[in-house]
Amino acid sequence: MSTPVQFSDLDSVHLPDKPLHLAVGMFDGVHLGHQAVIGQAVTAARSENGYAAALTFWPHPSVLFRPQHRTLQIMTPEAKRRVIGRLGIEALITQ
Repeated sequence: MSTPVQFSDLDSVHLPDKPLHLAVGMFDGVHLGHQAVIGQAVTAARSENGYAAALTFWPHPSVLFRPQHRTLQIMTPEAKRRVIGRLGIEALITQ
């Protein structure tokens, strides 16, 4: 699959005028559960001539809510983008 279009925040998002199928999550590590969520968005978008996107977060929300106990990240944002792109996501929005 190709590398998804990257948006650095919600305000910068411009998507095609198609039904949006959005997977939302931290997706750090892109484990089998993450792949299932993303896969559902991709499958639904393809079946409805829609657009598959994922909304993720950087840094991890724990930086804001538990700064003294931050959650360590498995992947860099770029590595996450590559892996998610291989799953068929067309746009990756990082908030």
